[in-house]
Amino acid sequence: MNLGISDEAILQRSIALAQLERAEVSFQKIVLERARGLTVQGRLANGDVFTRILVDPEETTYRKAFIICHELGHIALHTGYGNLLELDWAARERLEREANWFATRLMYKIRLRLLLQSVLSIISPGRR
Repeated sequence: MNLGISDEAILQRSIALAQLERAEVSFQKIVLERARGLTVQGRLANGDVFTRILVDPEETTYRKAFIICHELGHIALHTGYGNLLELDWAARERLEREANWFATRLMYKIRLRLLLQSVLSIISPGRR
């Protein structure tokens, strides 16, 4: 009996959550001229109809899921702040810590839910 939850399952659930927030996930190399030496693995691109979450395809599956959850944290917590790269370092650092906090808790909840579904399928086959 294996109750391990795969990183791929967490990634797929995080993509589904992004879609619920009217955000499209796109895996593409991210090039930002204004990044000023920052390492950028994910980015929000706000459109009129939807938000696009850009994720570097070279990241591991787990990191991709974390990046999507991190960007969802920005959507949930920081709407209206504008471009984070235009904020001063201290403000940007605070918002990044908040998005990391959000992502960590969201991934924990995703993993817990998948684990509970796995346990329920074992103790109560046919019910979900």
